[in-house]
Amino acid sequence: MSAMNRRSALGLGAGALLTGPAFAANATTGHETHHKAAAASTGPKPWETHADLIKVLNHCVATSEACLQHCLDAMNMGDNSLYECSQRVRETKALCEATRTLANAGSLHFEAIAAVCNDSCKSCRSECEKHAGHHAICGTCADSCEDVIKQLEG
Repeated sequence: MSAMNRRSALGLGAGALLTGPAFAANATTGHETHHKAAAASTGPKPWETHADLIKVLNHCVATSEACLQHCLDAMNMGDNSLYECSQRVRETKALCEATRTLANAGSLHFEAIAAVCNDSCKSCRSECEKHAGHHAICGTCADSCEDVIKQLEG
């Protein structure tokens, strides 16, 4: 490296070291204001407003995962009677996840997705009830759908 290039490189490095703290100070400017504004905002947060719904949606997602896996295992063993059930459960799981996300975010689209989720939970509950006598997880899944329906229609 030539002497001129070394000097230029050293100069750039020194400049970066000297300006770094200024940029860091700038990065935190307004941060305290952000926290004060958040603390001063009135009314409950979306996740507080929808806390009970979010709780049952979490349970429904977890139950749906278990039920879907049971359906897939049964179909893998040659029992195709759970095919429709697996389809309804898969759809419902996806819609419960989306509804939970939009509820937490306070989304403008929450009401629309909640209505679709409600319809999906009704279909899933109906399909799972058909198998509840032979497959306990199907009954549990139907119950978790019922809990979501109650919260959404409540």
